[in-house]
Order: sequence, then C-alpha cells, then structure tokens
Amino acid sequence: MNADGAPAAGASAVDALVDVLRSRDGCGALRLAAPAEPLKGGFWADIIALRFADAPPELSGDLILRVMPAHERASRDAVVQRAVGAAGFPTPRVAAAGVIPSSGRPFILMERARGGTLLAGLAVRDIAIAFHRMPRLLAEATTALHRLDPESLARALGEAGWPRESVGTGQVLDDIAASSASGLAGFGAALARLVRTRPSEDRLAICHGDMQPLNLIVEGGALSAVIDWTNARIADPTYDVAYTAQLLEQAPIALPRALQPLRRRFGRRSARQFLAAHEAIAPIDRARLPWYDALHALRLVSRVAERRATRDPLPRSHPWELAVDDALARVARQTGAAIALPPYPGA
Repeated sequence: MNADGAPAAGASAVDALVDVLRSRDGCGALRLAAPAEPLKGGFWADIIALRFADAPPELSGDLILRVMPAHERASRDAVVQRAVGAAGFPTPRVAAAGVIPSSGRPFILMERARGGTLLAGLAVRDIAIAFHRMPRLLAEATTALHRLDPESLARALGEAGWPRESVGTGQVLDDIAASSASGLAGFGAALARLVRTRPSEDRLAICHGDMQPLNLIVEGGALSAVIDWTNARIADPTYDVAYTAQLLEQAPIALPRALQPLRRRFGRRSARQFLAAHEAIAPIDRARLPWYDALHALRLVSRVAERRATRDPLPRSHPWELAVDDALARVARQTGAAIALPPYPGA
C-alpha cells in the first residue's frame, strides 16, 4: 500500500500495461523479456523495472514503470517530465504514458537512468559519496531547473488542458483550504495568515516541488537524472528552496531514540550546506523563505491529519509522520497559530 492508500500495483499492472501497449502500431508481439522487478523508493507510486522483447525502438532497453494513484497530479507528471526533458534538463525520456484501464491509475513508462538512488541501485561506497555530495547536487539541480523558461512548461500544460493557475502557488493554498484538516483548531487561523501575508511573485520558474535526495539518480557521485514530477509547479524559485531546506533539516528517517540528536545535527548541517551551495550559484531571497517554509509545513500537517482521520493512517515510520511535529512548530513560529492535530490512532 502506498502513501495515498492505493493498492500496490504488482504483476497485474504490468500485465495490464502490456495489453495497453500491444494495441499500438508495431507492438502486437510485445512481451516481457524477463520477469518485472519491483523497486524500493516509491512512497507515492509503485516503481517497477522491466524490459520488453520484440519491442519497437521507443520501448527498447531498460525501462521503469511508475504506477501512481488516480490523481490529477499524477496525470500531469508525464507532461511536465516531457517538457523539462525537451528543454535539456536531465530527466528520463518518457516512452509511454496513460492510464491502466483495470485500476484507473495513471502510469509513466520511461527509460531507466544510469545509476541509482540512496535507497536502491547504489553500492555502499557510492551511497557514502552521494550523501557527502547531496547538498551540492540538490543545489545544482534546483538552480539548473530554475534557469529553464517556465513559459515552455506553461504552454505544454495548457495544450494538455491545465491552465497556468492550476500549477501555481495559489492552487497549493486552495488545496490546503479544501483539505479535511481545515476544521482543526488553529488550522484556519494559520491558513488565513498565510493567505494574508503571501508574497508577490516577481519571478516565476519551473519548480520541481519535491527536490530531495530520493528523487535524484546519481552515478559516480554526479547527477544522472531527476525523477518524480508529480508536485511540479510554476512558482517563485523560493518555493523549491524552502521545501528542500526544510526536508533536509527535518531528516525524516526512523532511527533509535539514542540517535535522534545526531539526526537533528546532521539535518541542520545538510540544510545549511544546501543553502550555501545554492547561494554560491544563484541568490536566494531569504526574506521569503519563512513564508514558503510555513506553506510546506502546513501542507504536510494537512496530509497527516487527513490520514489520521481514516482507518488507514500512515505508518509511524513514514516521513510525513516523522516530520509532522517539526512542521507544527514551523507553522506556529510563522503564523502564531497552534494547530491541534488529531492523535495517532490507538496512541
């Protein structure tokens, strides 16, 4: 089960995908060259490695299948990935995209980038190198993305039926307002403060929205590709900077209590290194950072509150649950509103 509660894709999704692709011209004999291999690292999507036999050129080679929950963001993913790839940004080529008919879940089939993530595909030595270089890699990826022309993405999204407003910061605020968490004590006051103090967007850029270590593919200590574009926005670049700095500082990794102080020190240092590396390449408007920091924190709180209100809460070890207390503190610091989060079920 993934973070949004959708059932895991498994072999049935792969079989359904093959059926979908066989209906295309030149794909009638398409079949798997070997059993598909589920991969680690998909908190929201199911990730499966596969390779086809008797495939046309666009479906040849090692591929990655991402099967996502039935959600508008998932349907936009392929549009964004194709657009940034066409602009020269390092992201895997999209071979096919659509919806699995049997489940209604969107999928993206893409080439498999060289290298691996911190969770899969890297040797122990390479993981150590990637950890050491990660703040710099994140800064380089973020600044390179923000240099792309956002109008190219806006046009691609518009042609696919999504107006610019649907991927802006205003939509993030609207989504938070529509959350079932809006009824929590203190939540409305926090949101109202953010709406009232929202900074003007003097510069817009393509923002990844989830630029973090697990979405970087690295090879030999260098960036190979950036993946997972479901949270992409056209927004102030500070939107991305604040998110990455916050996540690095939180370092939402499940560790024994005795190691928590070490995790916090490591997180704070990583966030400082990321901001310093970013400023060495491109300036950061630090006056805007607190507002965007609070925006991301409030969104995380809303997501955790929604899941706690269901019969299927997130595992205690999920990154959102691990980070939610810190997120509550960030919201209170910026907005002055203390949110009463529902207790964890059974606690």
